[in-house]
Amino acid sequence: MNDGLLVFSFTGEALNIDLDDFVTQLYGMILPLSLMGDIESSSSSAETSNLSISSPPPSISDLLFRALQVIFSPRTGGIAAAPPQRSAAFSKRLLIASLHWPRTSALRALNLVHDLIAKNPKLETLLFAEDHIFDGNYRADVDDPQLCHPYGTAFWELQVLAAYHMDCSVRIAAKKLLNYSTAVNTSLRPSDDRCGSY
Repeated sequence: MNDGLLVFSFTGEALNIDLDDFVTQLYGMILPLSLMGDIESSSSSAETSNLSISSPPPSISDLLFRALQVIFSPRTGGIAAAPPQRSAAFSKRLLIASLHWPRTSALRALNLVHDLIAKNPKLETLLFAEDHIFDGNYRADVDDPQLCHPYGTAFWELQVLAAYHMDCSVRIAAKKLLNYSTAVNTSLRPSDDRCGSY
């Protein structure tokens, strides 16, 4: 996966590769990865022998978010060129997975969703259930971001994360995202390590 990311990160003038298959495969991996208990642990497999001794091998979470960065980076035609449907589908799937992920992965997912909403204001409607008419046709079982119909639901997972996630910094970040407004675009990064009375 790491080698594939290097190839995709240098696409553009040198290579003309259609990322749709890669995007679909990555989208399909997110839910199974949500059930991986050690998603933030570095692997100690034979793959580590190829890496420098001074740097630890990347975790599955690191690889996932590096791949997401590649498909949504402006350099590869990502966030700016990504259709709102794709951004909405990935946001929804990442929020579902965040319900099961530990602190670091959940915060990374929330920050990516925040960035996607900032670049695609149409996604902001999914934050507010009362302002949007949902037809209930979201297809979480479909592993294709173009066919899952993400606008058929809301980002209700944020309510659950804000109220019940085991880590207070995730709860705070979810609350900030729930109160998101393009008029007042605030960062989800915690200003300090204290979580208050949560």
